[in-house]
Amino acid sequence: MLTISALTLVFGVLLAAFVKAEDKGSIAEYPFVALQTCRNKAWVARPFGFQSYDAPNAPLHPARTFVKNYEFPYILCLTNYLYVGETIFIEGKIDENPSLVTFNLLAGAENLDDHIGAVALHWTQQYAHGNGFVTARINDQWDDLSSVLHTGLFAVNKPFKIAIRVLEDSYEIYKDGVKFGNFAHRAGFDIVDHIEIVGDVEINSIRVVGRHFLIPFKTKIHGTHLMLNDRIRVEARTFSYFYVNILNAKEDIAFQLFVDFNAKAMTRNSLINGTWGQEESGGQWYFQPQGYIFVLEIVNEDEHLSLMVNGDAFATFKHRVPNPKEDYIFFEVTNDIDIYSFEVCSD
Repeated sequence: MLTISALTLVFGVLLAAFVKAEDKGSIAEYPFVALQTCRNKAWVARPFGFQSYDAPNAPLHPARTFVKNYEFPYILCLTNYLYVGETIFIEGKIDENPSLVTFNLLAGAENLDDHIGAVALHWTQQYAHGNGFVTARINDQWDDLSSVLHTGLFAVNKPFKIAIRVLEDSYEIYKDGVKFGNFAHRAGFDIVDHIEIVGDVEINSIRVVGRHFLIPFKTKIHGTHLMLNDRIRVEARTFSYFYVNILNAKEDIAFQLFVDFNAKAMTRNSLINGTWGQEESGGQWYFQPQGYIFVLEIVNEDEHLSLMVNGDAFATFKHRVPNPKEDYIFFEVTNDIDIYSFEVCSD
């Protein structure tokens, strides 16, 4: 049975969420968070299907927002409320002499000082006290310290990467590409409407991307085919091995990449008209250890497919289809892989 205080929280947050939903139909007071990494056109996996964008909805590199006095935090408005499977990726750098940095997911509020709605997640870096942990604030009351998730402090004056993935029962927390822990939901993730970052930090990029991907994952690229100069970009992690296949209209494997983390080996091949081609292997191993999030990119160039991981080129694969401008139709991933985001950039 809900208590009076719980009912008060639910009513207050839902009312604020209703007002914010109305606001989203007009001009947002704060800038929106980015939904893609592509510089121009993009075809992006969203929670309820694929969405095509002619241009980015917002810059990856956010600007600070004036609030009051001399306060200039980063405050970004979500285009929609959070869904299961979405991940918030944040990259930045802690200042040289930091005192305090906080990352806040807000529901029915626009900054931490509002004392309304809920703080669904509050990741604090208290350098002055030597503490770093994740907590929440409900009914204007912070979680008991015994319930927080201790994360330690980010290195001073060095780049960092964090990711916050939405699960049904918790937020999955990542530091520098590897899972750190889970923080159980204290307030509904589906009423979070703002992200606020405060303190001694410079943010280089922030985005909300992805969905829950069932494996094996297969999709028709663009709903039609992969075009020349298109870039497929996948963020994922694995603990063993996986296959990436690009199929033609007959669903032959026009290109296959096999990545084996146990052997630190990669092979490339094709299976057309029931016949395997000449296997190709080798290439510099740029993947981080098992369990770390990586970025795999495949670019459809004039003579070949170019392959990159974490921004570093490791191989090319000469086309084995007659018309690479139109013959790459389906994208497929199988075996032990966990996907965070998928997009096709048309730059």
